[in-house]
Amino acid sequence: MKYVFDTEAILKFYLGEDGAAKVLELLRHVQNRKVKGYISIINLTEFYYILYSKSPRIAEMTKKITHGEHPDAVRMTATWTGHPGRIFSQPPVSIEVISKKGRFSADSTDIPGDTWNPRTRLTDDAIIAKFRNNASYVLKDAQLDKIIDVVSRLDEIQRPDELTGLLSP
Repeated sequence: MKYVFDTEAILKFYLGEDGAAKVLELLRHVQNRKVKGYISIINLTEFYYILYSKSPRIAEMTKKITHGEHPDAVRMTATWTGHPGRIFSQPPVSIEVISKKGRFSADSTDIPGDTWNPRTRLTDDAIIAKFRNNASYVLKDAQLDKIIDVVSRLDEIQRPDELTGLLSP
């Protein structure tokens, strides 16, 4: 079995919100190597951004987080059999977390939300739900509704500021 952690789940756990206990249970399964756990770099970036904007204390703690190229990245990319001509579709990724409680790692090539992969592409409703969840930390519901409306009619807007003007809290 595999668990794929989205930004929402990791935030619930980290911030102690409703559902944190369930996420902790799933993370413990990964920690105990009962299942494999995955998170995409995009979700990890969303997680950092949201935490960084929520708290100076959390922002300070993120300075302890480092990242780098996997030592086998060139070989993995050269032998990768993802979608031809779509270099950013399903690239091989791995993550290693070293904490006081131990070392955890995972590898994946099947990224949920990959727009080039029909098996993992998000539906419009899933994209809207994810946007609402992540943006709700900084924007009000009425503003989210307006943004969703403008994006759904993007080909009809006359000026870019009809969208960009809505993006500030």
